[in-house]
Amino acid sequence: DIPGFRKGKVPRKLIESQYGKEFFLEDAVNETFPDLYDKMIDTEELQVVERPRFSLVYAEVGVGAVVEAELTLKPTPKIVDYKGLTYKPLEISITDEEITEVIDREREKNARFIPVEDRPAQLGDITRIDYEGSVDGVPFDGGKADDAELTLGSGRFIPGFEDQVVGMNIGDERDIVVHFPAEYHAEHLAGKLAVFKVKLNAINIKEMPEFDLDFVESISDFENIEDYKTDVLKRLTDAREANAKNSKDDILARKLRKLVEVTIPDGMVESEMDQQCMDHERDLRNRGLSLEMFLQYMQMEFDAYREGYRNNVTDRLRTRFALEAIAANEGLVATDEDVDAEIRTALESYGSAADFEKVKGDMTTRVRKAMSEDIIVKKALDFVSAHAVAVDEDPDSENSEQ
Repeated sequence: DIPGFRKGKVPRKLIESQYGKEFFLEDAVNETFPDLYDKMIDTEELQVVERPRFSLVYAEVGVGAVVEAELTLKPTPKIVDYKGLTYKPLEISITDEEITEVIDREREKNARFIPVEDRPAQLGDITRIDYEGSVDGVPFDGGKADDAELTLGSGRFIPGFEDQVVGMNIGDERDIVVHFPAEYHAEHLAGKLAVFKVKLNAINIKEMPEFDLDFVESISDFENIEDYKTDVLKRLTDAREANAKNSKDDILARKLRKLVEVTIPDGMVESEMDQQCMDHERDLRNRGLSLEMFLQYMQMEFDAYREGYRNNVTDRLRTRFALEAIAANEGLVATDEDVDAEIRTALESYGSAADFEKVKGDMTTRVRKAMSEDIIVKKALDFVSAHAVAVDEDPDSENSEQ
């Protein structure tokens, strides 16, 4: 800001004559250093896992500058004896009762509600009621609703409430007296005697459709009952197999974490914890909530909330280091075809398979490299899984203890 000149329009030589040639030195270093640093990282193939600490060692106009960077590099893990790990597999077989449960849920979803007007309410009825509760004659928050749905016998309301609706006719009004449980979640109501003024507005019964060919054709593309049942069996089996695989992977991961030799930099854990917090906050925003609202509801301070991620983050990092060490030992790689297949799978899950060529073309080298690293880790886990041994009892497995 020099008199006689607009900001940003002062001649450089005038500034240098008044403030010295070094005036622009810091800007010059800041301008040139980042690109040089990135090239150095790529050329030396360094894997930096914490934010670097920079310090200017030397700088002179017309000569150059020396910047010292203190880097924390990704550690090199070691692991042995990862072949032949034992695990207790989960049962995969599906019973006829489980198939029936799926069919009954479909029947439940397609049930009809039929009004009942010629008798009092009884257990199993779906009623609609108005109610207002009070303790010592004073209404309390959350104790009032209009035309609320209540299935008698469901246990949704305070013990004793639903039983006293039984016997009411449509249009009846009744005072229902109940005790809040001693362990009720709202402490100011726990153990208190409450009176609810209740009016019964409607009674309905649920009519479930018969499980026959007409029903099968109405909810699916199958033309006979047996094909539909076979499809239900396949869906249940696929889900059970996926669950069994996840259980097996979890057991093996726990064992790998104990086998791997690695010291994880504190900054790497802290950075991952911050990322977890940011991911959760973004998820909350997508649901119309804020992190502040969540913490208030959970009655937690932010530091305690953030610290809650530490063990999970540490476990995940140790697992990944173990798998990366195994991949290096076994020479596992990710081919271009592997990466392309991963891109296609991701796009198909979003219904955007047609965008493959564009997404592939726009993908940076670093993103593709990160995908390759993830694929190699998956291959390493598959390798460990393929060499694992199923046993009836595994004393080292949390699954067997359960």
